[in-house]
Formats: sequence, C-alpha cells, structure tokens
Amino acid sequence: MAAQMQETEAGDGTNLVIALAGELMVQAEQLLKMGLHPSEILLGYEKAQKEALTLLETLISYTIKDIRDKNEVAQALRTTLSSKVYGNEDFLSELITESCLYALPKTSKSFSVENVRVAKVLGGSLRNSQVIHGIVVQRQSETSIHKVANAKVAVFNTPISMNEGETKGTILIHNAEELLDYTKSEED
Repeated sequence: MAAQMQETEAGDGTNLVIALAGELMVQAEQLLKMGLHPSEILLGYEKAQKEALTLLETLISYTIKDIRDKNEVAQALRTTLSSKVYGNEDFLSELITESCLYALPKTSKSFSVENVRVAKVLGGSLRNSQVIHGIVVQRQSETSIHKVANAKVAVFNTPISMNEGETKGTILIHNAEELLDYTKSEED
C-alpha cells in the first residue's frame, strides 16, 4: 500500500518506500519481542515521523523561485534524471522542461502529468527525441495522398467500413452492358 501511494503521489521512489517499510517492520518485530505493545510502537513511529518532517525542512538544497523559468526547472530535473538515465540527464531535462512548461496553464501553478504524452517511434535513438506542440499520430497515410494544404481533419474513434450482410447472393451476368449497370449500382 505504501509503494502504491508513493507511485500515485510522486511516480517514483517505490523501491525506497518498500525498503523503508520492510526495515520498519523488522524493527517493530524486535520491539514486540522485547515486550512493547503495538500501540506504543505506533506512538514511537508517529513521533519519529514528526521529527523526520521537521528535519527534512532543514535539508533543502535547491528551491525553484520561478516555476516558469526554464533554467531553474531544468536544474531541478537534472538531479532526478541523473539517477535514472545517467549521461543523458542534460538532454532529457531540456526536453522535459520544455514540454512541462508548455503544458502548464498560463494562469495557474497547478500542473497535471496527463497534459504531457510520450510517443515512442521505432527506428530512432534517444537523441532523436523532440517536443511536439500538438498531437502525434503514429500511422502512415492510408491513401496515395501524403501532403495536403489547408485541410480539414476529422478524427473518428471507430472504424469506418461497410457492413457486409449475412446472406450472400449470386448474380448472373449475360453481357457487358449488364456488368456496367451492376458496377454503377454498386458504386451508387
């Protein structure tokens, strides 16, 4: 439950939470063997939590003064990224900063991760990554037309296809004129 809460709140750090929770359980087991009541252990953990939160406030090493300043945000992101993608933290921090600041509402300091999407495209490398302001559709053109100017686009959530009937019919055509008439009726 602790790891799930950490994932929901921060999206990272679940291994640390599991290791910490496991160690707290080991220590609680030792205290129980010594004869302490579980409620006393819980009170001790609550006091430790308050003390830890007080100490954390004094351990701040960097504070972002302007959340819309690209350099400040990139600096803060570099630290987190260096533990996950060592060697690429400078490049990725610039990309992530650009996408997050673009998705941040102009009148608010509230940011939603749902406003940023990552689309993986086969055939490139990490250094080919870029921020796209808009939507990325990962499909090739279904027709021979690959470029259109001043187009109006409709996006459908369902496939567009003709439904075939369950019955099959046989048509007997005697001459070319009947074939042409049949083809025209099908086109209509």
